Parts: sequence; C-alpha cells; structure tokens
Amino acid sequence: LEVVFLYFVSPIYCNITSAESKEVKTLEALCEYYRIDINKKISELSKQELYDLLYSDEKVKYKISYKEGKRRKQHNIFLQGAVSAINERISQLDITSAHAIYSKYMEDVPCHICGGARLKKEALEYRINGRNYNEVESMELSSLNLWLQEFDYNGIMQSKKELVTQLINSMLNKLNSLIKLNVGYLCLNRTIPSLSGGERQRIRIATQLTCPLKGLIYILDEPCKGLHHKDIINIIHSTKELIDKGNTVIAIEHNKQYIASADNIITLGPVGGPSGGYLMEEKNTLSEKINIQFKVNRTIDSYIEINNINYRNIKNQNIRLPIGGITCVTGVSGSGKTTLTSVISKCFERRTNVFCESLHGLSLVKKVIEVNQAPIGKTPRSTIVSYLEIFDDIRNLFSKTDTAKKLKLTASMFSMNVKGGRCECCQGTGLQKIELNYLPSSYITCPECEGKRFNDRILSVLYNDKTILEVLESPISEIIDVFYESKKVYSVLSRMIELGLGYLKLGQMSMNLSGGEAQRIKLAKALGNPTKGQCLYILDEPTSGLNDVDIEKFIKIIFSLQEKQDTIVIVEHNIEFIAKVSDYIIDFGTCGGDAGGKIVSQGTPKQVFRSKESSLFNLDIIE
Repeated sequence: LEVVFLYFVSPIYCNITSAESKEVKTLEALCEYYRIDINKKISELSKQELYDLLYSDEKVKYKISYKEGKRRKQHNIFLQGAVSAINERISQLDITSAHAIYSKYMEDVPCHICGGARLKKEALEYRINGRNYNEVESMELSSLNLWLQEFDYNGIMQSKKELVTQLINSMLNKLNSLIKLNVGYLCLNRTIPSLSGGERQRIRIATQLTCPLKGLIYILDEPCKGLHHKDIINIIHSTKELIDKGNTVIAIEHNKQYIASADNIITLGPVGGPSGGYLMEEKNTLSEKINIQFKVNRTIDSYIEINNINYRNIKNQNIRLPIGGITCVTGVSGSGKTTLTSVISKCFERRTNVFCESLHGLSLVKKVIEVNQAPIGKTPRSTIVSYLEIFDDIRNLFSKTDTAKKLKLTASMFSMNVKGGRCECCQGTGLQKIELNYLPSSYITCPECEGKRFNDRILSVLYNDKTILEVLESPISEIIDVFYESKKVYSVLSRMIELGLGYLKLGQMSMNLSGGEAQRIKLAKALGNPTKGQCLYILDEPTSGLNDVDIEKFIKIIFSLQEKQDTIVIVEHNIEFIAKVSDYIIDFGTCGGDAGGKIVSQGTPKQVFRSKESSLFNLDIIE
C-alpha cells in the first residue's frame, strides 16, 4: 500500500523513515496474515481486505524484525486493524492526551441519541413560547433578541412575571452589547474553540459593556486583535462607552486606526527586551490614513485548485492558490477564513479531497506547515526550548560528549522532565511555587539548586565550552554559534534572531512572554526547520501582536521562503501587510456567520481592493 494510506489509517504507521521501519514491517505482517497484496492500490482493495486492514481485532501474535536507528530489533506484536488499534489506545489514555495524539484521525459528529442537543428527551419536552431549550440555544443572537422582545407571558405564573421580566431585561442588555459589536450571527451553543480570534475578542469586550460600575481602570491588551479594519470602529465606540461611564481605559495596541482614536499615545522602545522599556514619545494625535504599497506582480505559472468546498458556513465555493506565491485570505471576523484554511490543510495532510468535490495540484506540495492562534504554554514546565522542539537535539549533543559518556549520562538525564539529572526539589524548573490565598501564585528561586535546575554531575558536562544551564540561561544571540554543527538547532535559533528575539533565553517560561513574543516564537518554529522546498505554509494572523519593525523582519523571511518556491497562505487583517506581500487575495466580504462563507472576490491585490463587494473596498487608505 502507498505511504499515503499508511499516513491515514493509524498512528502506528506514521513517521515512516525506511522500508525496514517498525511501521512498515507491521503493515507487511498484517498484509501477509490476511493474504493481501501489499502492492495493490487502495482503490483495488476488496471490501473484505479493507475491513481486515482497518477493523480486524483478532490480535494474532506475530514476530517481526525491524531497524530502529542503526540497530536491528525483533519482538512479538499483536496484529490489529488500524481503527481497532486507535480505539484501544484512546480507551487507555485520558481524554486530553487522546485528543492531542489522535485528533487527526477523528472528527466530531453529533451524538446519535440526543442529536447534539446535550439534554435528555424529558428535558427537551419542556417548551416556552413554543421552543425548547435546545431550539433557543441554537438561535442566532439577533433572532434570540427579537424572540425575547416579543416574549409572550401567557403560561407564566402571576407571582413569577416580575422575576421573568428582570431576567429578560438582563439578557436583552447583554445581547444588545454583543449585537453592537457585530456578533449577532453567533448562537449560544457555539463552542469556544470554534470561534475565530476576533469573535472571542469581541465577546470579552461585550461582557464589560454591561458592567454598571464606574470609576474603574480598564487595561485592554490588544482589543483589536483578530479584527477586520471595518470592525475596529465598533471597538472604538465600545471603548468610548466605557469612558463615558466615568472609567479610564489603558489599551496596549498596534492597530493604527484604534491608536488614532486615543486621547493620549505613549510609545515605548527603542527595541524589545532588556535594551527596550524607554519612553520614546508621547503625543495626542496620529493620522487615521493608511499608506499602502502594492507588491510588484509576479508571473504565476501554476495554481492549486479546490472546487465545491462545503464545510461549516462555506457552501459550494471554489478557490485557486498560486504555486510559489503568497495568498492572503481576507474578510471580516467570522466570515470563513480560518474554516477555509482548515479545509486546505486537511486536503494536503490527508492527500485527498476533504470537504470538497475536487482537488488539483496535490503533487505540487510535499509538506504542510501551520501556525495557528493556539497558546504556546501557560505553565512553569513550558519553556521556549521545549516549544521550539530543539531540546531533544541539544540533549543528544551533550550526551555524546566524552565527559557524558565517561559518567554514563544519557540524553534523558539532561531533561527537566525526567528524574536522574534534574533537581528534584524544583523538578528542573529552578523555581518553587508559593500558593497565596486570594492572590495569584508567586515563584521563588529554588533554595536547593539555587535556580541551576540540574545536579552537579550534569553541570560538569560541557558542549563547546557551555554547560546545559548556560545554554538555557544565556540570550539566544550569545549561544547560537555553540550549535553551528546542528543544522536544525542553528536554523531555528537563526530564525529567532531574524525575528528580533535574540534577547530571549531558551529556558525562559512561556507564561512570561508577551503576545508579540509568543507569536514570533511560533513563526520561528514553523519557518526555522530546514526544508527542501515545495512546502505549503498556512499562517493564521501572523502579524498579530507585532509592530511595524517586527512586521518588516517577518516580511523578509516569508519573501525568502517564496524564493525557494514555497507556497504561503496567510489569514490576515493588516491592510498594509496584505498589500505589501500578497500575490493573490481571496476575500470573504463583510458578512460573518451563516450570512458569510461566500468568496466575493479573488485575484490580484489591485483587483480585490477595487472590487465593490470586497471587504477591502473603500477603506480610508492612500495608495
């Protein structure tokens, strides 16, 4: 069977490195036992053969021989169909772990008993004004608002009418705040992970608009994050509402439209990190006009084509993506941009058409690399080096030194998560957590290792004259040359420096990073691994949390990827960035939710900016 098939059916068939790998030998054993020709195409398999490969559960004992690294191993395995193996492993893990490992092989489907209503049949039999709980929860907020305004009190006990009226007024107040911020198309039963970044941001702000208190200081951290240019005006109005109530608002923001509406502007610099933090400028005004420069058109020879896409709110849409070009996906928040990129990602990861009728250009892409809006870690155990996935390589380098071999120190002993080399008092974090009642937890330096994380045996090992502690606690710009022999580590650290993060330390906790730092670390991880071209990069709002200086550094990197003929798809709201980098634009227009999901314009940047239906049309810009 093809490697593509191996990739799909089970995690035990992933990461195939050679014909002698354990995964290939397992598949060969399965085919041999069920007398299946391994050279057959998937389309040529009979129903019984496909069933045996996917669902068989006989657990026949079988001896296999395979290579792991340079060593050959032999042991017995129990043959199982791929789906059966996945189900068994999921049942042996907790829900969180199982979801993280096996999510690519699963999809959410409505419960066959309640149909997705979440409640028992008995609970759904109760109705108010002709609707049960699930039907009310499934209504769009704008429709729910109208339903509550026209609420019929017949059937409500006289003694309860005043209480019901208070509840309805409270709900209407909250619904109006959400509708003002243009999220009236959402339903109450929408799950938080399914919301776009802009939708989540507006819901957070809406909760504060209903607060009756005044004399408060609101500190808003990037209130415009994830929002389209045309949605910013609603955030500005909401901010002014808080001020009109007698409150003070301090906003951390990079959006020029929002900054221009401020009464006072404070700029810090001149750079990020230890060399920054100085007051550079304080002024009262900023021009609202946006200066844009269109990129010089490139010659595009071939395109990826995905036709008749049907997923979530996207219905029967067709797209083209220029090979070796930069495509920006634009539109208001909730219009279907991230939904589209998830379809693109699934199609190329699974190497077949998913949620679409046809896919052309599959052979033009070898690998998919994504950067999404997921946080990079919020616990003391999550560090920059662990997120970048280069710590295994670094530990292997230390374990191969003469000193480590003499002391019989393995790579795992240089880990902060495994017993043997770490300080057990702080478990390798160098810190101890102090729980404080009614206050946030505090961290102090570990009294036993004094923040050194490891024991003396581990710290006696030097790699290129550096200990593991020095590697973790020194700025990246100072230790990058230590790893000139490791292509992967050097490449990732180079990207960190190119993105202006040379001042960070690899052992720094992820929870202490700013939004802009976290975003650039995600970019460095995705863009830093050496590739051989023909990659598809999918970047979800990569400029989020970045100022103009950081964005310029990022632009240089994606242009260098384009020179290698990599294809880049970017979901973005930054108007200047879109015009400057895009070769092609797919625009979803100005409607979100069920009213969205329609591609209103696609083509060159100038074509889309001048299309009257486009979300980029008639903006306050200077060309």
